[in-house]
Amino acid sequence: MAEARSAAAHFNVPPDPELAKSDLHEILVSTRRSLVRYYYRTRNSIRNGTWPTSLNNLGIAFMLIVSLLLCDVEMVQTPKSALWRLSENQFFSWIAPLSFPRLLRALLFSSLLAVCFFIVLMAVRQLILRALLRYRGWMHQRLRKPSWRMILWGTVVKLVSGYKPSLYSTQRSLPRMVVPPLQDTIRLTLESLEPIVDEEELEQLRREAEVFKAELAPKLQRVLVLKSWWAQNYVSDWW
Repeated sequence: MAEARSAAAHFNVPPDPELAKSDLHEILVSTRRSLVRYYYRTRNSIRNGTWPTSLNNLGIAFMLIVSLLLCDVEMVQTPKSALWRLSENQFFSWIAPLSFPRLLRALLFSSLLAVCFFIVLMAVRQLILRALLRYRGWMHQRLRKPSWRMILWGTVVKLVSGYKPSLYSTQRSLPRMVVPPLQDTIRLTLESLEPIVDEEELEQLRREAEVFKAELAPKLQRVLVLKSWWAQNYVSDWW
């Protein structure tokens, strides 16, 4: 009886080839879907992070530098010699050593220099856009009779801006949060403390605020202004 009960409790089902193929197909489809989603997410992150520049600028810079390094036209001998001397610098020589063939050195040096140029161009264009988008005068202009200032502003914004921005492309180019004047910050802080401290403590705080304003506050204000140009939200970063 025990052997019969054991045999009935542990039954074996032969594998179904069709079911195994179906499971494998579903796994492959799911893996492919995950890889495609990861590819597009990564691509969009790169595009959003580098806007208003694009990877086309990187390719163009690379081709121009390679052409300057390898061409033998007399007109470009001066920039060509300057680039080759720059490639012998200690910073670049560890990537493109002098022992490498000339063509390989040119390709490696051009790649590194193009990446550096691309990063600098991206940062400069983002800072210029942040400064331009602080202008609010266009809100008060008449639509059919714009002023020369508005026309000039719109032209420069169009030139600096990239093409085909996506939903989150402009996050790094939004206008900076303006840092309030130091005097207003101290005054509002003291006013907010008036209901919770007595007159003697308030006078002490006012004296300390004057000392702070004369010594440490200007330096902190300058640092905060620089931070406001670099960060998207200096308040949340330094909260």
